[in-house]
Amino acid sequence: MNLAVFRRLPSGRGDQALSAPLPAISIVIPARNEEAAIGATLDAALRQDYPRFEVIVVDDGSTDGTAAEIARRAGDPRLLAIAGAPLPAGWLGKPHALFQGAKRASGDFLLFMDADVRLAPEALRDAMACCRERGLDHLALFPGFERRGFWEEVLMPLLGVTFYMFFPSFLARLPRTGAAFGSGAFNLVRAAAYRAIGGHRLLARSVVDDVRLAMEIKAAGFRSALALGDRQVRLRMYHGRREIVLGFTKNLHSALARTPLFSLFNLTAGTVLNTLPYAWPLWAMVAPARALAPAGLTLAAAFALLLGCRAAVQLRLGYPLWPILFHPLAVAMGSWIALRSLGMAHGSGVVRWRGREYCRDETSF
Repeated sequence: MNLAVFRRLPSGRGDQALSAPLPAISIVIPARNEEAAIGATLDAALRQDYPRFEVIVVDDGSTDGTAAEIARRAGDPRLLAIAGAPLPAGWLGKPHALFQGAKRASGDFLLFMDADVRLAPEALRDAMACCRERGLDHLALFPGFERRGFWEEVLMPLLGVTFYMFFPSFLARLPRTGAAFGSGAFNLVRAAAYRAIGGHRLLARSVVDDVRLAMEIKAAGFRSALALGDRQVRLRMYHGRREIVLGFTKNLHSALARTPLFSLFNLTAGTVLNTLPYAWPLWAMVAPARALAPAGLTLAAAFALLLGCRAAVQLRLGYPLWPILFHPLAVAMGSWIALRSLGMAHGSGVVRWRGREYCRDETSF
């Protein structure tokens, strides 16, 4: 169902729309210690073939060379660089940086995106063409994730696998449900709708502010949608196993901390259901007769279904098929990350990310 509902954003269909008056777009980028990525991100954003846009980058207290990289592009009149104000009480860093950027934005639409994202030149016009055709107030694009090395190939596809295989994500298409999806890589929202819900003041404590923005937009009666935008938006989200563990520990912190028993039950059930079918090939080799008994055939059917669904998602997202062989390892690692996040939330109560601390009692989803 999810594969049928969530289609790839067409590329090149914005050409005809360029002949009509187009709304101005303000791209707002928060950057904290992004020296290695921010230059390429800004260069790609400034290469958009959209006629009316500005780029606003907020240096959120960086201690590396981020400010210098931003300054190298200061000659472009479409770029506005903001030195972020000190973080006030009651705010998390990223929502506060986005809040400051949005205050300075003049566009009819605001595009919130992370500092390690690279936009294709046609990204804005393709997205705006979709918004116009469907009458959308909010469009999130699921990006293409670049992966290098074993652990990134095995673990990063879990984002897409979880979205397509294990969530009733298609409910986001129904207007009367609370389901909605945002994307830190590409969250395009009508400025009037953003301000009507209170902007990032409403999201001041939100750890997963991109998803929360989509949920609040939809709850307020505005039209929200998600599309696969791997042709328009690409990023390498995390570099290696260590960053993946730290990043998802932070992201899962608020989602799991408030329902520990329910979260533990889901983790246990999910781990068993995702790993047990992989025991069937071994069982078939060790005890062929038992593997063909009713219980064995049921397990074989579950194994085939899991393999087939996983392969369909990998192909849709343009990923290689070999990581499917390591699905139990990926699930085990994902469960360990979730348990780690849960343990931090109910142990020290603190998760650390990019030099800041996220306390359980001071954050929300």
